[in-house]
Amino acid sequence: MRQFRFSKDPALEKLRWVMLAVMLAGIVLTLVSQPPSYWSHPDSAIRGDGLGLHNPTNHSFESLLGYGWPAYLACNAVYVAAALFLVSVLPRRLALVLLFTVTLGHIYAGTNWLAIRWHGGMLASPVYTLGIVLPLAAVVGQFGRQGLGLNRRLGCIAAAALLVDMSCTLLGQPSSYWSNPNTAYEGNVVSRFFLVHGWGAFAAYDAFYALGLFLLATKLPRGIGLAVGFFFAIVGFVGASNWLFFVWREGMAAVLAYACLFSVVLVALAFEPMPQQAMAQSADSKA
Repeated sequence: MRQFRFSKDPALEKLRWVMLAVMLAGIVLTLVSQPPSYWSHPDSAIRGDGLGLHNPTNHSFESLLGYGWPAYLACNAVYVAAALFLVSVLPRRLALVLLFTVTLGHIYAGTNWLAIRWHGGMLASPVYTLGIVLPLAAVVGQFGRQGLGLNRRLGCIAAAALLVDMSCTLLGQPSSYWSNPNTAYEGNVVSRFFLVHGWGAFAAYDAFYALGLFLLATKLPRGIGLAVGFFFAIVGFVGASNWLFFVWREGMAAVLAYACLFSVVLVALAFEPMPQQAMAQSADSKA
């Protein structure tokens, strides 16, 4: 029978801590965001979108709250342990994809609590993301692809995430928008400013914005550029996910599917197929 071998990959070892921190932060935010009645009446629990557990829209994984906080914590302990185990034993690239998917999913869930329950609004995403990008950029900068090529790749990811968000914004406009731009539906005041001047003005703004992100990630010093790239990539991911979750009501399953796709692209562009050390050892063994 095949035995599990725990990965010694230094990137995975460090990124596991980032994933764990985001998961624990999400669990804590979920509990502290519950109404006072929850502790005696678990059925009064609310979800990250501000709705009750039994609301038929946006099925989520927070339904466990209805069984009480001890059951919620116990199930999450199993979930966290399973996630840590899987990213420790799966093949490297698959483990990285799973790790980033879980991390992005929990970033989005945490952002929802701050935006809805704690009235953070549009500031919730950038504020929450700021605390995550520095460790992510540091680890990926150390163990990802070497040289400024990594900055360019991450700049491309940030620009693409922005364009996906902006595309969702146009797709999410009411039918009246195309004849009357003043009926634009958008919470971001800057984006709304351009939307009400027509879709052409909004598209031009998007193009310049995406180009600016790419240049920032590329031209700034490597570490700062990576942090900027990660910041705007995650903010763009959250923006598009909001359309999936709050407007089109596709639930967390759609958000996680997007997170998985995002993670596949990130791992493919940011990481070598094999760690540099492993490639060197492989070359030595063949010599």
